[in-house]
Amino acid sequence: SKFDAVPLDLVFQLAPGRLLLDRGSADILGGHLNIDGATFDAVTGKGFATFSVSNIDLSLVSQLIDLEEFEGTGRLSGRVPVRIDGDRVAIDNSELVAAEPGVIRIGSKLLRQQLGDQEDTVDLALRALSDFKYQELSLEMEKPLTGEGSVLAHLKGANQAVLEGHPFVFN
Repeated sequence: SKFDAVPLDLVFQLAPGRLLLDRGSADILGGHLNIDGATFDAVTGKGFATFSVSNIDLSLVSQLIDLEEFEGTGRLSGRVPVRIDGDRVAIDNSELVAAEPGVIRIGSKLLRQQLGDQEDTVDLALRALSDFKYQELSLEMEKPLTGEGSVLAHLKGANQAVLEGHPFVFN
């Protein structure tokens, strides 16, 4: 395993058929995680929790999600509200924001093979993202109870090797 067990401090109550979490915290991914006011009802199978993260290390997150040809540096903070309904999970209005500038490196062998040596906008974006020094980074995550979720990344910065370091804004 890439990551060891994480000690978790919890303050909770057990009521008939319910778990009430007053608060929880853990040091994780080089930063800190807080859980505030979570509940789970075993009878209805419904629950919710809000996870607040601060200073999570993006390089450790990129190792954890293990996407081929993706690396990142920087620290992320924000909130991730989660709802549970039976065996379904939703994430509502979640946003993580980088506190300081960093670097994102995204490669795509498959896309490059399909695009060839085209000098179009997509190729330009792929070249910029191969070593992108961002000034701003935010991630918005949404996932309904049913269906697929989405992650919307907002990046503002430049790659000094592309268009003489001309700034890019990606959404």
